[in-house]
Amino acid sequence: MNNFDIDTKELYNLGSDIMKLSNELNEELEGLFNRITNMSKVTQEWVGDSANEYVRKAKIEKADYIKYKNSLYKYGKTLCDIAVEYDNAIAKVGV
Repeated sequence: MNNFDIDTKELYNLGSDIMKLSNELNEELEGLFNRITNMSKVTQEWVGDSANEYVRKAKIEKADYIKYKNSLYKYGKTLCDIAVEYDNAIAKVGV
């Protein structure tokens, strides 16, 4: 039988960090896309057909960024869940 070591506390901490950072990424993405959306109508930083086309494309691309952020969050959550499962299994065995 092979033995292996798992630092469940570190695994849990890393998962928590990933979830926290993905939430921060979400805030940054929301700010970025709000700025892009408002630039042609509200702030008038860039106006015209090309600006409107850019905003239209950015709105479509936003979904991909949100999917990426969600997948990062899920990865972090999975790491936390795995750490808890290992701790529970170890506690049952009594090691």
